[in-house]
Amino acid sequence: MSGANLEIVDPTAHPDWDECLLRGGDEDFFHTAAWGRVLGQSYGYRPLHFVMREKAAVAFCMPFMAVSSPWTGSRGISLPFTDRCAPFFREAGHLSEAVNEVKEYGRTHGWKYVEWRDSAYFHGGEAASESFLTHEVSIEGSLPELYGHLDDGNRRNIRKAERENVTIEIGRSAGAVESFYRLHCLTRKRHGLPPQPLSFFRNVLAYVLTPGLGLIVLARHGGEDIAAAVFFHFGRTAIYKFGASDPRQWHLRPNNLVMWKAIQWFGERGFSRLTLGRTETDNTGLLRFKRGWNARESGLGYFRFDLERNAHVPAHHRVAAMPRALLARMPAPVLRLIGEMAYKHMG
Repeated sequence: MSGANLEIVDPTAHPDWDECLLRGGDEDFFHTAAWGRVLGQSYGYRPLHFVMREKAAVAFCMPFMAVSSPWTGSRGISLPFTDRCAPFFREAGHLSEAVNEVKEYGRTHGWKYVEWRDSAYFHGGEAASESFLTHEVSIEGSLPELYGHLDDGNRRNIRKAERENVTIEIGRSAGAVESFYRLHCLTRKRHGLPPQPLSFFRNVLAYVLTPGLGLIVLARHGGEDIAAAVFFHFGRTAIYKFGASDPRQWHLRPNNLVMWKAIQWFGERGFSRLTLGRTETDNTGLLRFKRGWNARESGLGYFRFDLERNAHVPAHHRVAAMPRALLARMPAPVLRLIGEMAYKHMG
């Protein structure tokens, strides 16, 4: 590489990688070796983190995954199945050097394009190739203060769930993963999407939940799990990654109670913020739900650079591989099979 201090690192090959991140001040879970192992073991992607190190700490980190598929081609993504992946840096001047190194690496390794899933400071003012919104909740303060910041609808729905005897369990077990996956399949079918493979969530169990970097919050009623969410955490930052529920039980308002109990859990353990992932700008229902937690809203841009044309890819709408209405009508086992076959080619 041309940069004197910039190197390419596979974080999964370094047992102390996550500790090096924290020593440098990087609290982004998606930069961890744990997430690299989940993506690598699940889909065969190869982790390529462009980093600068100072002694035993990471001073700059721009994570990438090399995705190679006979269907969709080879490319570099920062990062697949990751709503937002901001670089960590102490000096902004390193960004342009790293961007150029990524492009050069991609050209020499036959990538069609590279994609950064964060804001415009990589680029010269170009519009984002895709645009979303992201939300972040401050969870510093007492529980009464946090509860008081919620909107009236959330407080009303939390009380409703509690009156209906919806209970909450925190889990990191294989059983919790199985319960979540059942709800995940229901939710994906409702939205006309194939579920992620069960093997993906088993890798989440092995590399994230078991080592204590995440948890599943389960809502139960009448002995049945009716809603659940998967959270990751690293340093003092928590991430809401996956949510799922049984629509037949929505009248009990379990999703509101799941989120509130997660805020409680993280707040009581000294976490400072909870990020709620990306949301499409026209998804009014999900935006309303996220805004109700006193979340700070900001724009999120994905930027794609076409290495074959040597040009920034302008704003475009992602084209679905199959119509959602058709997928929603398919039997659940067929949808699961599609997910097992297709996701490794997507990213």
